[in-house]
Amino acid sequence: MKTKTLIILAGLILIFTGCKDKVYNKYLANSPVYMSYDEFRKSIKFESPKSITTKGNIYVKDNYLFVNTPYEGIHIIDNSNPSAPKNLGFLNIMGNTNLAIKGNYLMVNAYIDLVVFDISNITEPTEISRVENAFPTSLPTYDYNKNYPIANIDKSKGIVVGFEIKEVKEETKDNPFNNCFECYYFSTSDFNESIGAGSSNQTSNSNNGISGSITKMTLIDDNLYVVDNNVLYTLNSSNINQITINE
Repeated sequence: MKTKTLIILAGLILIFTGCKDKVYNKYLANSPVYMSYDEFRKSIKFESPKSITTKGNIYVKDNYLFVNTPYEGIHIIDNSNPSAPKNLGFLNIMGNTNLAIKGNYLMVNAYIDLVVFDISNITEPTEISRVENAFPTSLPTYDYNKNYPIANIDKSKGIVVGFEIKEVKEETKDNPFNNCFECYYFSTSDFNESIGAGSSNQTSNSNNGISGSITKMTLIDDNLYVVDNNVLYTLNSSNINQITINE
């Protein structure tokens, strides 16, 4: 009888030790808001003038001012009469923070992409080329002062265009990447923006424009330098229709 009881107990132990419940972590985090890549890349458009409520970089080219509203786009202003500048329109570019101009070509960042416009007709800027995924670590801003981490980002779901604070439930595993082929984990320290002020940057080619005193993009001859999340990218713009990233 004792032997039979021991066998039953041993069987129960094996059953309960072999069927562990999954363990989850629950926490508040900056949860990504996604947009499909196709929708994002079709979202650029030139619109009627808007009021400048938040200004970023200011770029001067000939008689025009290009005033960036961070993460929204660029105001194009006719400054031929400095006493009465005329707002011509707004180039809506999601994720734009910086710009550079080479001749009649406007180069901008749009979150992860570099986009080039022909601005020979200033009120009809035309997209002529795009370097997709030029800045792969680019993310929208978030309130890092609240010390919430960024939840897992799954690039297969699209491009991240914002964050919302909500409870995240994740299964605990040894692998912090959660065994997801295109998932990444970011902490708040990875993407705290650092903006440094310095002297105005003027390019060596007088055909190029002049950036403001705070910038993370500048053009020197055919080389476009971009700092994104503490990474320096150098792009070759000698062929404006096919800009390449220098390895």
